[in-house]
Amino acid sequence: MKNKVSMTVGVVMLLIFGVAGMSLGCVESITQGNILSEDPGVNEFEVEITRPVDGEEIQKGEEVTVEVTVKNTGDEKDTQDIEFTVRDEDGEVIHEDSDRLTLQAGIELGMSFTWTAESPGEYNFQVSSEDDVDQVDVEVVVEDVAYFGVEITSYQEEVIEGHEVIIEYEIENRGSEEDRQDIDFDVYDEDGRSIFSESERIRLSPGENFVDQFIWQTEEGQTGVFDLVVESEDDDDAVSVTVLKGAYFEVQIYEYDEEAVEGDEITIVYRVDNIGEVKGEQDIVFSVDGDVVGIQEEVQIDIGGVYGGMFTWQTDEGDVGEKVLTIASDNDETEVSLMLLKDAFFEVAIVDYSAEVDEGETAFVEFEVTNTGDVEDTKVIDLLVDGDVEDSQEITIAGGDTFYGEFEWDTEEEGDYELTIASEDDEDTVTVTVKDVSRIPGFTILLLIFASSMAFVIYHRIKVKEK
Repeated sequence: MKNKVSMTVGVVMLLIFGVAGMSLGCVESITQGNILSEDPGVNEFEVEITRPVDGEEIQKGEEVTVEVTVKNTGDEKDTQDIEFTVRDEDGEVIHEDSDRLTLQAGIELGMSFTWTAESPGEYNFQVSSEDDVDQVDVEVVVEDVAYFGVEITSYQEEVIEGHEVIIEYEIENRGSEEDRQDIDFDVYDEDGRSIFSESERIRLSPGENFVDQFIWQTEEGQTGVFDLVVESEDDDDAVSVTVLKGAYFEVQIYEYDEEAVEGDEITIVYRVDNIGEVKGEQDIVFSVDGDVVGIQEEVQIDIGGVYGGMFTWQTDEGDVGEKVLTIASDNDETEVSLMLLKDAFFEVAIVDYSAEVDEGETAFVEFEVTNTGDVEDTKVIDLLVDGDVEDSQEITIAGGDTFYGEFEWDTEEEGDYELTIASEDDEDTVTVTVKDVSRIPGFTILLLIFASSMAFVIYHRIKVKEK
């Protein structure tokens, strides 16, 4: 109607300008430049669906012919795409088709599209040009048979490996008879292989609905995009579910000491990468030979994120030998070996000494010191006389080696003395007797008494004989 009014105004304008003596070229220029440009929304390709009519019923399985008339109501020849779309009762596009059409101005042409009604239900047919659209609603019905229509009503588009996927579905008997059918549930991987299958048998009267759910338990490592299909004997519905790799904490040790000495504090530096597809939280555990010695609790790492940490371990004396250090997450662990060396230990033994000396003479003590540890060290060796330090030596001994040495001690007074050779770790002690040379020994006195007695006896006998 709007197009007709515009054309009428144009004719009036031509008459007015003709009376005024203007040329036809000027009239056309004014008409096209002003009147048409002021109304750019005028339809040129009008479309109308002539068959089927709105509300018409169609039998399931029937090939429907959609007849359309297209008229170029514009003033010039034009070419446009005429598009045909079928939508289900949820508004989802389930079929599309198109044809390119060229029409001279004022020409009307009939054309058609086809669609096969495979499933009962309500559908919307729509035909459109660049300028116009027409649509009708139809219903696909089934006569004298049961028809179990399938619709997936709820599901998770993404889940994490190891979790359940719950598919909720509805089955409706859109037919005219009661029936019993198997409802099958299948899961297909990206290669189209069925990796999970389940079914249940149901009975439905005409118009009756059945609502239930299927559950698919995914497994660790089972990731990717999967097609989930719910199917009756008559119909099916399918959705795609993405199974994501869960948070995966990969552990690396990148700084530690390969050797240490018993009693040292050990430091181990590590990093954890979340190579999974979701954010995660885990405890990071530090163990030595299987025994837990440290835990970093509730470490959170985003997708692709990194966490850096450090553990320390205070070793004790006696912690020697090869130790296995392990850093572990819930998903991964890595280990390194640490050699704990025995600390230097200077073990002392006196091997020879002066047991008796005269006062004023020099006593000697020969000794050996063995480093029974694994590492070289330098320590002081002392000579003690009755607990007092008389002399010292500083010596260096490699692990497992022995040092031989000697101390001398100048005596002064008689008596028994304890001479000790001592390191920081060990000692050995002997007793040295110092004699007083200015006194007559007791044995010598006894000899003199005995000699004097014998001399007296002999002298007395001689005197007796002379008488």
